[in-house]
Amino acid sequence: QHDQCLLLKTFLKEESKLRALQYLPDIIMLQRLLVDKYNRRISQQEALAVNVDSFLAGIVDTKERQKFKKLIGSFGKAWELVKEGVLNHGRLKPKKKEHELNCVNGQTPLAFLLPRTQDAGTCSVALVDYLINCTHNEFLGTYRRITRQEWEPERVPMDEVTKAHLIAYDMERDLMPLVFAHCDYSLAVGEGTNITYNLLALERQIVDRFLVGKPHVDMKVHTLLFRKDVYNVALFSRIRERIPQEELSLPVRRQIVSELHDLTDVYSVLAILDIVIGFIVSTGGSPDTYLDRYIHTTLQMPRHSSLVSSKAQQFCQLKHVFSLWRLLTAETGKRLAIAHREPFEHVAAKYRKEVPEKMKRKLRKALRKINISAFLNELVEVITLELSQWEETNKIEDYELGSALQDLHGSELDGLDDMPREVQLKHIIACWVMAVQLEADMMRMN
Repeated sequence: QHDQCLLLKTFLKEESKLRALQYLPDIIMLQRLLVDKYNRRISQQEALAVNVDSFLAGIVDTKERQKFKKLIGSFGKAWELVKEGVLNHGRLKPKKKEHELNCVNGQTPLAFLLPRTQDAGTCSVALVDYLINCTHNEFLGTYRRITRQEWEPERVPMDEVTKAHLIAYDMERDLMPLVFAHCDYSLAVGEGTNITYNLLALERQIVDRFLVGKPHVDMKVHTLLFRKDVYNVALFSRIRERIPQEELSLPVRRQIVSELHDLTDVYSVLAILDIVIGFIVSTGGSPDTYLDRYIHTTLQMPRHSSLVSSKAQQFCQLKHVFSLWRLLTAETGKRLAIAHREPFEHVAAKYRKEVPEKMKRKLRKALRKINISAFLNELVEVITLELSQWEETNKIEDYELGSALQDLHGSELDGLDDMPREVQLKHIIACWVMAVQLEADMMRMN
């Protein structure tokens, strides 16, 4: 009888993983609430400084505090059950030992619960990915293979998942009563109690209770962006080592931007790109793989997680990741500047000095001699990737901006020699705003 029950044998082998699925809806809700509460409102340093106890103590409303306490408890229970699998066999895992979560308690930094594809938050995303793809969806595939099912299961988006959709059960309340209901006790003189199990009937009950009709779950990562979120040169250098990068053409870039109607669209695509970057920096990929295909086939993200722009879906490949990231980052900075909002929140105050009035006319004149689109592309790289790296070894805010672009960044743009020497790196944000306005004026004239 034991040899006939392959599905039951597989179920029992995977039982500790499957048991963790009962906590998945709570973990998804926790991620969503934390993203709503903290996206672009908390820095990485703050997230590491705040622990679970202080986070809960800071919630005034009693019902809300109890809700978060329950959700965090579910996260901790699931992590305890599948931690080894996530860290050793998960598709996504922390890159550094200090970013590996041991257990969840009152002293756990909040950063470990915030969904990210880099740093400590990788554990949160990796846990959900492991439960959905390496546990629920994988076991459904095993069930269909063993029972030779040819039907395709229904699909449900991650955000709509309830326990009823999952191979979810409570060990004491749901599973053990089934086991006891299918065991027989007998007494024999001189032999004591003899226990036998009706394994075939038990397997049928497990199939009926926990497997029949369960849908495939489509993963969607709720990625949080820190308020001072910046990439660095080293990250994109690692990507280039794995996947040689190419520039998107100017017409393609313009078409993509025209199809992103508001900042919400730009942020949405940046969030997806953040996930892609988190994966390819670890796993690499084929340069010619279309980004849209990678998102939905390799990462198994649902169709509504899209690049928004049809031109980006049609044209962008993994070899365009850096070019697309820079385009979107620059576009974010442009739209914020035009709306008179802070374009680069993470940049230190020493780089936010205003250009003296007497120099503004000279700067505008110099900018008119430069390819303004190319200038903004290079400037956004300096602001978001290179400033923090340069200042590790030098006091650079008084460095001439034109010279810095040539000497430190390696720019070959014509016209940089005409930049006023008085315009320095401490004016870089003001220069960005002025260049954005000049580009907008030129586009209106054309």
